[in-house]
Amino acid sequence: MKSMWENPLAVQVDSDGLRWMFGPFSGMPDAMQFVSEHVWDTDRYRHEYVSLIDPPEAAERLNRHLVRDDSDPGLFGMPARERREPLEVALREAIAREQGAVGDGPYGDGLYAHLDVHRPWRVQLKSHECWEGECDHDRDRHGKCTAPVQHAVWCRGCTPVYVACGEWDGTVYDECQVDWPCSPVLAMCAAFGVSLTGKALPTDRRE
Repeated sequence: MKSMWENPLAVQVDSDGLRWMFGPFSGMPDAMQFVSEHVWDTDRYRHEYVSLIDPPEAAERLNRHLVRDDSDPGLFGMPARERREPLEVALREAIAREQGAVGDGPYGDGLYAHLDVHRPWRVQLKSHECWEGECDHDRDRHGKCTAPVQHAVWCRGCTPVYVACGEWDGTVYDECQVDWPCSPVLAMCAAFGVSLTGKALPTDRRE
């Protein structure tokens, strides 16, 4: 297995709420040289090195240190997209029939890009106390709360998350959780004649 010094790398640069990714570089020396030459203002620009790994090797690396159970398939263990959310697949196929595949033209590409923003987001719902281990429920052998979770499918693009530099960064607002399919996806389904029957999955609401 290659080390960080030998793996292809990208340089990620963050500034003023924007993020850029540069690369690939053949290894850490080339990536560091790029930073030395271009990322000179480290007060304004914050950089990190991102390892670019082939999917089979990434699967082995990620799953090696992961304690998993049947409810957590990991990054590479999910079932095929057709089984996870057939509505998304059906809508992409409908766009392809009328506008061609991705890359065939700007009109179709715009629709694919818009749909990608509003992709389904599968979440498991518990109280913050349960996730943090501060509840009074029973514990499993790993010390995690055994209270049942609720399942939901939200829109990744329409559901806002808290943006801050703290422990709640990325937390979903309780006041606004948008079920998937959202209004933009429903509008596209209507335009392309994609039926929702048997495709839209129900959402459990946390009491």
